[in-house]
Amino acid sequence: LGLCVITYLCLACHRWCGLTCGSSRSLRSLGRAKARPLTYRYVPYPKMKKPLQLYLGLLFLLSSPAFADFSGIWAVKFENHSTVTNITDEFNISIMQQGKNICGFHYGTARGKAKIDQGWAYEDRPTIYGITESDEVATLTLISAHNENPIRATITIINDALTWKVSNANIIAEPTIPEFATLHRIPQNSFSMRKLKNCVENGT
Repeated sequence: LGLCVITYLCLACHRWCGLTCGSSRSLRSLGRAKARPLTYRYVPYPKMKKPLQLYLGLLFLLSSPAFADFSGIWAVKFENHSTVTNITDEFNISIMQQGKNICGFHYGTARGKAKIDQGWAYEDRPTIYGITESDEVATLTLISAHNENPIRATITIINDALTWKVSNANIIAEPTIPEFATLHRIPQNSFSMRKLKNCVENGT
């Protein structure tokens, strides 16, 4: 509906700019005998280029693909997942998105929080970095405190939920990083992004 309205307005502007008053002289200069009502005449095509270019530009912007917003804190809790205590384990990722670039931090626990993984711990270097592959899919690299090699994962936004799937699950040494999970957005706090301003650093 919005596109139809813009199209109608642009075409109306196009038509209006293509019409102009017939005579540029005043009625007084024509004399009483020659005075006649002002008429409209058609302006040649070259004067209509600018509105047409504006219309095509708007149409291009509206037709460009819009990437999903991955920014925010995505979290999941694992009820009865522990093997030592009855404490619930969790996994969350804090993401900053700048265009197609993604970076941020992770926090994962296992065995009733007996194992905690947050990469560089309290440093400000991102432990997650990646890039959007399509409008709803992004690929990430995660630096784990319990794994020598980076963990590769794909995230997908579906119906306001984020699915997390690790592609090289064979290297995961501790279950602090799940192989597959469905996460949901939660409110941010002051420590979530650890004063991260941009995605220049890649966590290595």
